[in-house]
Amino acid sequence: MRRAGCAAAALLAALATGCGGHGPARGTIVFESDRSGRAALYGVRPDGSGLAKVLDLLDEADLIWTRDAAKALVLAKPSYVFTPASRARRTIRLPGLASDNVPSWSPDDKRLAFATDHGDVVALNVTSGVRHRIAEGSNGFAVAWSPDGKRVLFIGDSNDALYTAPARGGRRMRLLRLPGDVYPGALLQWSADGKWISLFDADYFPATLNVVRADGTGLRLIARNARDAAWSPTGERIAFVGHRGVVVIDVAHARRRQLTRTPTTHYGNSSLAWSPDGQRIVYTRNGLGRGDFHNQLWTAKVDSSDQRPVTQGFPDDGSDDPDVWVAGTVNGTPAPRLPLIALGGTRTIATSLPIVALAASGNRAAVAQGLGGPRDFRGPLGPIVVWNPVRRTASQIRIPGCGSAYEVDLAGVFFTAGGVGYRCDNPAISYGEDDTLRQVQRGRGAVEIVHTQDGEFSGAFLDGLAEDGNEIAFDVGILGTTAHGDVYQARSRIWKTTGARKAIVHTFSGTATVVSLDACRIAVLRDGHAVSVLLRSGEIRTFAFGRVLGAALDGPRLVVLESARLDVVDLSSGRRVASWPVRRGFGPAPELEGARGDIAAYVVGTAVHVLRLSDGHEIVIDTPTATEPVFARFSPSGLFYSFNDSYAKWPGRLVFVARSELARVLASRAAGR
Repeated sequence: MRRAGCAAAALLAALATGCGGHGPARGTIVFESDRSGRAALYGVRPDGSGLAKVLDLLDEADLIWTRDAAKALVLAKPSYVFTPASRARRTIRLPGLASDNVPSWSPDDKRLAFATDHGDVVALNVTSGVRHRIAEGSNGFAVAWSPDGKRVLFIGDSNDALYTAPARGGRRMRLLRLPGDVYPGALLQWSADGKWISLFDADYFPATLNVVRADGTGLRLIARNARDAAWSPTGERIAFVGHRGVVVIDVAHARRRQLTRTPTTHYGNSSLAWSPDGQRIVYTRNGLGRGDFHNQLWTAKVDSSDQRPVTQGFPDDGSDDPDVWVAGTVNGTPAPRLPLIALGGTRTIATSLPIVALAASGNRAAVAQGLGGPRDFRGPLGPIVVWNPVRRTASQIRIPGCGSAYEVDLAGVFFTAGGVGYRCDNPAISYGEDDTLRQVQRGRGAVEIVHTQDGEFSGAFLDGLAEDGNEIAFDVGILGTTAHGDVYQARSRIWKTTGARKAIVHTFSGTATVVSLDACRIAVLRDGHAVSVLLRSGEIRTFAFGRVLGAALDGPRLVVLESARLDVVDLSSGRRVASWPVRRGFGPAPELEGARGDIAAYVVGTAVHVLRLSDGHEIVIDTPTATEPVFARFSPSGLFYSFNDSYAKWPGRLVFVARSELARVLASRAAGR
């Protein structure tokens, strides 16, 4: 680890705002993202301003854009034609559409060509609904309309040849016999000038990209490992995403340029689109340099210069994939404003790998770092870092024998008497989990607290973890099978350990997840609709809600996070004493991080929200270059929070802010200053 310096901050500020010496790019970049927790269509200006949500999408919806990007066919249930400039939607019927077919727009945006489940290629007038048959003998996959509107291209029903037919209707004519390594479901695209055709194995990995002249001659292999490919709207250039970045090829002159050098994965860093004038390309870049998530939009000139970010993770992190770059503006719902606060007097350290878990106790915090992975595909996995900002000391604890620390694989890091505990996961490639809860004590090494294993149909798994001083609570889920062979969680065992002693304190039927531990009381989330509190006396009090996302105990109160509200419940009376709205904005479902002494913290996307429970006044900590995962934990002396700094060489950031500073900024917010 190291302390985050001013030079790193200045560099990231330059990245976020772009460098000088370039003219403004025009139009609107339209992209798909799951930043709200589900798929949606967004629009943003090329300089990163004007972010707006354009359209909510079903997760399985596919979009097919017209050549000028003025309209899109949204294949869903039901399908409709969407006009982004006005946000208008018009339902459309595509009778007989083959399930694997990718329709194609005519150059005048008035008709759609598609293959039916009987193998016919038809043209449908999107206004009148009238259709006519173009040709027969399609294999039911992709079709492509020529730029001059005179021909339609498709692969034949025998899967061994590429055919063309007159758009007005007529017999098909074989254009090219396909070599054996070309997938019969390849995506077909014409170059803008109509001189070339590309065949892209979009559903295969690694996908091959071939091009051929429009007369069927000169077939050549462009790439063996493409992730996405698109023709320039001008000229004879095609761009594709390879495993080493974006490549642009001038097909006519056989010239090749490596546009970017950012390693890609199967899902990450894998999309691109051209600007309307063909001078720039928008592409995805991974904020952490590795992994299938945290993808943001960047643009670059086709000569590889002037590379700069368009979107960023804060406050709504997600995987952004460009669809099109339209020439005009796109209407949408603007991003909501947040009560951003730049905290003063904070202390920060950086870690060499991304932070994936955080815990705090007393004046100390511990973070786990590294992406990890299955046995046959392990990424870097770093040591746990223990930091005391008051004493200005930091130490590292190795975690040998662990395969993964990514997502829930290292779900909790907690302090026990004289040591540190952690969850070690060794996932297999197939179904099943192998989790061990360990405790590292001074002079004793690692001690196993519990070990769970499950397979596809049976076993046990470790789920929620919580700590308070030298006590730890966790739950172990037990899988069961119904008479029909369906797998379900049959029961949940709630454990508590104190020092070397451990015991099962209760067993619930169904799903019960430990979420908080305070003064020997354990809060358990029950099936997403109730919270049960296990008291020291053995009594269990249960509070019902509509939908519960999280809960935290704080003295005589229970703080409960629902999808849109934060509720405060008095434990003794069971009465709801306060309820405050959650500022979700475009972000995904909020996550409750903790509560202590009239202050609660929750995270939406990459934004850390701090809310005063007595009056609902709220601040959002400004971390402009943050990417997920983001955590926040209270200690008696203040708040620790962590995030990952996009594109930084040392990405992990662990920050401490004193409680007095939190009280000051909340009071300032309440006073309207």
